[in-house]
Amino acid sequence: MGNSYTKPRRKQIDDLGDVFEIPSFTQESKSYTVCISKNTCTCPSWKYHRKGIPTCKHLDSVRPPPIQKKSVVSYIKQKNKNKCSHFHVISAYLPTQSTLLNYVYARKYNGIRIRFQLSSKQAITRKGGMCIDISSLFKNMNMPLCPEDEDPEFDAELVYKDMSSHTVVMGELTKNNLSDLRIKVFDIIDTSKLFLDRIERIHVFIPDEMCTKYHDAVDYDHLVTVMKDYKQQAYEGIVVRHKKGMYTPGHASNANAFKIKVDNEKHKITSEHLRSE
Repeated sequence: MGNSYTKPRRKQIDDLGDVFEIPSFTQESKSYTVCISKNTCTCPSWKYHRKGIPTCKHLDSVRPPPIQKKSVVSYIKQKNKNKCSHFHVISAYLPTQSTLLNYVYARKYNGIRIRFQLSSKQAITRKGGMCIDISSLFKNMNMPLCPEDEDPEFDAELVYKDMSSHTVVMGELTKNNLSDLRIKVFDIIDTSKLFLDRIERIHVFIPDEMCTKYHDAVDYDHLVTVMKDYKQQAYEGIVVRHKKGMYTPGHASNANAFKIKVDNEKHKITSEHLRSE
């Protein structure tokens, strides 16, 4: 672990080490061609990145980050090799068993992260590369009677039906077909309120069917059981959030929130926590 940087599987297709063929992170049958010097990629995310310098995770994967940060991947020990489950935890901090009761969890959707306001219903992707008109997704929705003088911003995931597939969502956007896409709001941008208070605020503005459903975390045995069930349903994993966590932008990997992802190959964890009580 430490500050090591592991490059993904790739195939060099020129003599200068400048052009690579990178496998898709979500579909093994697909691959994309990236050129480091020209800063280009053949994937849909790069093609539709319209703000700032175009980039994508395939380009980022062949260029180590300029500042190597300490690893944010922590693990839960294997308690029984014959009964291990293949998941990994992404976090710079993990709560102990006794404090896990202060957390809630929800399914992690592998869609496209967006931010929007109800007044415009124009969604911006996380890196600002795409602007998406999501007004059609609110048609026939039973909208709450929200305060007219407030227009907060929401963090949400744009998903395809109930599937976990970033590629499928991007494909539907490429075809300008939003009819099978869904919005799952998971937070409201408010730096003054605790997480559970923010969840209550979301329901003031957003219909229940568009809200991410959170459940109380009991212990790590419980979370591993949830992960096993989610794995069978081909879900990507879960996000665990502190009930009193404050809003922090960016990736969830701190004391306020962390992720547990399904990982069939790399890391094996069970319910025995890494840290001692």
